[in-house]
Amino acid sequence: LAKKTFTRLSVTPLGHTHGETAVQDGVSYQAAIGEISPQLRELFRAVLANEVDFIVVPDWQTMMLEDMDHRDLLTCFTVLDLEGDGVPELIVQAEGPYYSMILRYDGGLLFGYEIPYRGMMDLKADGTYCFSSGHQDHGIGRASFTEQGMETNKLIWCQSVPTVNDIFPTKCEWFANGKPATEEDLTKAYDSRAYLKEVRWYDYNEET
Repeated sequence: LAKKTFTRLSVTPLGHTHGETAVQDGVSYQAAIGEISPQLRELFRAVLANEVDFIVVPDWQTMMLEDMDHRDLLTCFTVLDLEGDGVPELIVQAEGPYYSMILRYDGGLLFGYEIPYRGMMDLKADGTYCFSSGHQDHGIGRASFTEQGMETNKLIWCQSVPTVNDIFPTKCEWFANGKPATEEDLTKAYDSRAYLKEVRWYDYNEET
């Protein structure tokens, strides 16, 4: 099969700029992303307005926000540097907040990463968030991006492991930074999130 090629977007420079208006309370797109470069700001505006498509990872098909299965549930957006690399991402979230689309500019291309149900909850300004795939599988992590999609680098979490007990076939084990931890450690980590800076969300619509 022939390798599919994509048109590269001319958007430079990337990342945050200095001396621009800080983000203010309100719903306007200009206010929401006033701290990033003008070129990236315009690109994100065009995405929200369904004027520009993006490449969905890992399917490598192009689409717009209006093509999403959950497009009618999209309610808000924010701009945040999730990886801490100086280049912010656009996060559009559905009602819930249980479903997200992350738009990331890299190497002249705009990539979209669909985040599944409960895959990114309680997002904070430091880029950390909560995730859950069940009552015994949940925790706190940070995003990283690969050709296979967005991955969650787990910071502290609980995971289910099998047992030989027929009544309770699984049990929880807790970890922090790859080392054994306790349920109390995870509870304290969840509680401490109340003191982290909140992400400022803005109403989403195509006229944003």
